Amino acid sequence: MRNLPAEPGHEGSGGGGSAFADFISRLQPYPPPPGFQLALLYAAGGAVALLVAGIFGAALPTDLEGNGFHAIGASQVEPILGFFAAPSPAFVYLGFLALGVTAFVGMRRRMSETTGAILAALTMIGMAAFLWTAAGWAVWGLVTGANALLWLLVLSAIPIAVVLLLRGELFGAGVTLVIALVFATALQQAASDPATSSDSYAGPSQEAAAPPVTGPPPVSPAVEQREEEAERRQQQRQRKRQALVQQRIALEARMDAEFAGWREVPYVPPCGQQERRAELNSLRDIFARMKEALRYAARHVEAGVFRQAGSDLERMSRYRERAMANPAASYEESGFCPGGAGALRFIW
Repeated sequence: MRNLPAEPGHEGSGGGGSAFADFISRLQPYPPPPGFQLALLYAAGGAVALLVAGIFGAALPTDLEGNGFHAIGASQVEPILGFFAAPSPAFVYLGFLALGVTAFVGMRRRMSETTGAILAALTMIGMAAFLWTAAGWAVWGLVTGANALLWLLVLSAIPIAVVLLLRGELFGAGVTLVIALVFATALQQAASDPATSSDSYAGPSQEAAAPPVTGPPPVSPAVEQREEEAERRQQQRQRKRQALVQQRIALEARMDAEFAGWREVPYVPPCGQQERRAELNSLRDIFARMKEALRYAARHVEAGVFRQAGSDLERMSRYRERAMANPAASYEESGFCPGGAGALRFIW
């Protein structure tokens, strides 16, 4: 309102202007909103409140049962205190984040609707976190105060018993002292750890009921002999398996050499290049099946498969020598092109 243009009728004291212009001249400006520095101060206070809430929330005692003091309400209040202490790490993290955001906004030195909303949100979050932690400590204070009052009532019976004793009332002093001791014992038992108390009571009975420790039962000679025989058979089986593995490696090397030798056998008419290629492919497939069977036999200790493979390779080697010497006679004898596949076709 202070930037409104001055009316001509109000320049002097004589008046003469309109009533509306006179009303406008008497309006007071609105109070200015909080400044930028004050908003930053509030946001920084909210960040500090978040840090304080996180630190005090982490320090909130959540293990009250069995600590020797809290005799009543400990088991019921522990989950509530744990619920209030759970977000304390998040409060610490948000506190450092809020400090960083406040410092960033302060360095920019620019006030807008967005930055104002951010600073206000940080202030509100900090206050909410502080109130959350304060509520948790308030619950702990109520429970602790109630237990402290109970202990004071029990302990105050001792001075009362002393006063009664000095006054000569022995019966009243004795009854008061006995009642105080009974209630103190009950409170101490209620405030002690239940696991420790149960162990202390169950320890002697468990030790008495525990069976005597005896050594392992004696092993008969027959059982020992059977175990030794089983171990010896296992060792023999392992040695046979290792020997078969060595034989398999040697037989696979012979197969590779035999395949290379069959590629050198001259094919004469009526065998041609196509028949030669078919024979070699068939021999390669047979050798692949032989190697797979030998690996299975080596794992399961089947020595007969290795003897059969060795004899088949020997017969194939002799047949290859005859085919290399006279391939035409080999064809007339067997009725097909000379090749190792013909020698092993009906075995593998």
